[in-house]
Amino acid sequence: MANPNIAAMTELNVGTLAWEIVQDGVALIWGNVYAEYTGTQAQQKSRSSPLTPEVWKLRDGDYTLQNTLMVAYWSYQGNSRPVSSADYDNVAGTQIPGAHHLWVPMYTGSTDMWYWKDSEINHTSGTNPSPKNLDANYDWQNYGNVQYGSTAASAYLANVDQTTPFNNIRANYPVWSTSQYSNRNPPFFEPIPTQIGDMVIVCWAGIYHSRVQIRNANSHLIGAVANTNGTTWYSNSTHMSYINPRSYEEHVLQQVENGYPEHSSGAGGGSQNNTWSVINVQSPRTKTTLFEVPSGKVIKLNNLYIENPEISGLHVSIDIEGLPTGTTGILNSSGSPVINSEGTIATTTVCKMLRAKSGKAVPAMKRPILLTEGDIVKAKVVADESYPEWLNKSCQIVADFEIIT
Repeated sequence: MANPNIAAMTELNVGTLAWEIVQDGVALIWGNVYAEYTGTQAQQKSRSSPLTPEVWKLRDGDYTLQNTLMVAYWSYQGNSRPVSSADYDNVAGTQIPGAHHLWVPMYTGSTDMWYWKDSEINHTSGTNPSPKNLDANYDWQNYGNVQYGSTAASAYLANVDQTTPFNNIRANYPVWSTSQYSNRNPPFFEPIPTQIGDMVIVCWAGIYHSRVQIRNANSHLIGAVANTNGTTWYSNSTHMSYINPRSYEEHVLQQVENGYPEHSSGAGGGSQNNTWSVINVQSPRTKTTLFEVPSGKVIKLNNLYIENPEISGLHVSIDIEGLPTGTTGILNSSGSPVINSEGTIATTTVCKMLRAKSGKAVPAMKRPILLTEGDIVKAKVVADESYPEWLNKSCQIVADFEIIT
């Protein structure tokens, strides 16, 4: 996007300016799942091999991925064995606080989540990139020596806020059922705060034939895998899905099922144990500057129009920043207040997540407003789906304005 020369506005009395802004909602680039074979190696380490390319091939050409992030989820079924460290291509990851869950009390297991930001990922290049090792090291020396298998799931994402990747984290939501009472309708979780353009990742693990489905209409599977433990050979499974938000909170509509509800023989065969970790992945919170009112000028902004979206799922938010705050008020040329104010704020919203429409100009404002020196108009565009094919899709914002002074 090329911003206009704002200084040129001093030569205009009326005018129209337009900008084309590329959306930057979170996108799923690559998903990976893995089941570690049971035995001594599985007690100590889980290894999978995801891809983290730097360039993604789109229909209309190569696209260099921005603000990438790798997030991984591990489950060790049958023993309370947490992940003590994790690394991707020999680079240490960061544990997601609050996403760890330990199953209790009878048949225990452990789940953990870790992540790597863009600057911590050695991105692969070329037309045929090679996978790299993603390792989780279990604290097997302090947590028993039972030979059960482990499972892993990971997601490689683009357009993730690098300052605060996760703004809401939920865990420790166990759902219990027995072989006689298959728990197909567990209680709803509390909704997780989010917004359009973010991604809600739902991770789940279960033992003894348990499996899960996410029933949200706007949910998609990243990966699922099953494994068997070394004593009963009952299947254990791990599941990672994501939900594309449609509003400012999302309910996780889950359906937990028992594959063999009548089977009750063997250790643990009469029960299933499930655990959840739910995180909201933030898209970048920065907005693109459209224009700033130059020194000594007053602009009447008649309207802002959202036009020409390349796809139907684009949503636009527009703010005005730089407003007088606190008790500053509005001053005249002598520095004396014209209006005294109390508790005013620096930023106000013109529109929030307004959907662009093909073949129609969507007005962002209901009435004209006056902007004074230092006021800044900014905008952000996101998509309501996380398809990588939508990475470079854009829409236009058109400003109709008049120069008052």
